[in-house]
Amino acid sequence: MLNLSSQVERVSCARISLVAFILPVFVTLATGCAATAVSAAETSTEQNAELTAEVSTNAATTDLDADKASRSFQKQFWINPGFISLHFTKIEERNPLNLGFGAEWRFNEDTGIIAGTYVNSVRKQSTYGGVSWQPITLGPTQLGAALGVIRGYPKLNHGSWVPMILPTLSYAYGRFGFNLVLVPPLGDKNVGSLSLQLKFKVW
Repeated sequence: MLNLSSQVERVSCARISLVAFILPVFVTLATGCAATAVSAAETSTEQNAELTAEVSTNAATTDLDADKASRSFQKQFWINPGFISLHFTKIEERNPLNLGFGAEWRFNEDTGIIAGTYVNSVRKQSTYGGVSWQPITLGPTQLGAALGVIRGYPKLNHGSWVPMILPTLSYAYGRFGFNLVLVPPLGDKNVGSLSLQLKFKVW
């Protein structure tokens, strides 16, 4: 009976010793896992905060740049004295000095309203009006087209109004600049030309 009690006591002591050994290890591991989880959560929170701040900063910068771009352009008003034209054929028959008066009101960087009158290549008075659209910008140079209507050419609708779409190149520096206008040939109705138009900025 004594031996049985002694054996039970030894087993109990062994179990207690095992529990006493395992418990601190378990507590240590649990504490470490909890600390790691807290650290990971804090890191994730910091990263999210940094990402949010970066996105907000980028958005604010984009808005600021857009605002600066919109404010940097001021509406412009240009005038011109007509054209000097280089005709592609029948040069001796054409009038190269197409004097007149024209104006352009540019209300944004690539678009403006144009109108004017001049003595054309067949020595008739021409009048035009429309829109200048130049979406391609290379420094002070812009490329695009003039779209509108023009009259004064006897072989085109008997001198009445006809539509026009003319490729244009513009250059401006300070208050001075020029437009190059390509007038494509239209058979016997128009020989075509490359026309230079000097322009001066009023405001």
